[in-house]
Amino acid sequence: MCHFNLLQFGVAKNNIAVSVYVIIFENKAGTNLVSYVVPAALEAGLLQSSSTDIFAAISAGTAPALESVHGIMPNILGTVSAAVKFAYNKTFQVVYPAKIAFGACAIIAELLIDLSKWQVR
Repeated sequence: MCHFNLLQFGVAKNNIAVSVYVIIFENKAGTNLVSYVVPAALEAGLLQSSSTDIFAAISAGTAPALESVHGIMPNILGTVSAAVKFAYNKTFQVVYPAKIAFGACAIIAELLIDLSKWQVR
């Protein structure tokens, strides 16, 4: 019974950590995609009217979806691809410090747990 409780604690801790990381990633990725992809695509020659369509194509994640955007050209595709990679890179720069902080808190919490009361006698 006591091992099951420790296992439940570990699973719950991991679920909470993953949830926090995903929330941070999703919130920051949306902001970064708007900040980096739209200006890069417009600068490469994408029509202003197609700026919203590019996000639907990025969300679809397929080459045909990107190629179906009105006014898209090969040089714009390359620029958009590089901008998406850059935006995700910037997003992970926020997620990783959160992971480090969460991991440090988890290690400290686990060091403070008195395992003697959980041990089988």
